[in-house]
Amino acid sequence: MSILNFICNTNAYKNLSEDQKSIFCKYMTVLPALEANEENCKAVISFAEENNINFNTIKALIRFTCEDLNDIKIRIAVYKEAGYERIILNNPELIRFDAKEVLYRIEQCIKAGKGIEIDGRFAEFLFDDLQWKTVKENLCDEDVTVNELASKGKSAESKILRDAATKPDEQGLTALEKILFVNDAYDLDADQFERYIQLTELLKNVRHAIYTVDVGDNTEARISSDMVISKLIGYSTESNLSNNDIIKACLYYCNGETNLTGVDSIIEELELNQENKRGL
Repeated sequence: MSILNFICNTNAYKNLSEDQKSIFCKYMTVLPALEANEENCKAVISFAEENNINFNTIKALIRFTCEDLNDIKIRIAVYKEAGYERIILNNPELIRFDAKEVLYRIEQCIKAGKGIEIDGRFAEFLFDDLQWKTVKENLCDEDVTVNELASKGKSAESKILRDAATKPDEQGLTALEKILFVNDAYDLDADQFERYIQLTELLKNVRHAIYTVDVGDNTEARISSDMVISKLIGYSTESNLSNNDIIKACLYYCNGETNLTGVDSIIEELELNQENKRGL
């Protein structure tokens, strides 16, 4: 049985909402890594079921399953000893973060008289290095609330994402790597996921138009187009990124395409054709 079939036959997967099951395809790129470590994958899911760790999103299931079982046990033990086991029980995907660092940030917030939860969820900046940098600089401001801290952190990260997308360069790549490898907190809603599907198709068509063959990401690319599209769509409301911005960012960072002259017209024409096919 393939790892895909195995996951789809677990209670962890079966208990997900139909909405979440429908976006499983978004995570197909991680399946080879799971296949390569199949025994760990099966052991991790068994451990989750034995310890009442429930998954509400497909992202949580996949991210948790990708972790090494020994690391999972160590991190849960650290949280449990500190009285914060609920971090993982409520959001299993957060298991990939350094538990000691997260607890340090929690301690700093409490010392400063700030909250650590927003709308019943642990603040995103506790698990995000770039957001935390901004939050830490403002922790001692007595007049700033935890919600305002979170807003400051997200605004700072949003600017970095926008700059990386609209002015692609090596500095932007470094910034994207820090964000994409550490934080993927956005769960795409229905409209965002629809845009994700459309942009994935559009990127494929644009690549074919440029290179005359179907190509994916370069094998030496340090970040994947899937990661770039997902993250930039998640932040598009705040950073106002266009489809052209996101497609060109993928070409630059994932295909090494430094000459983007004339690409806008190609994207716009193919996007129009794509919409016409849908009858829009």
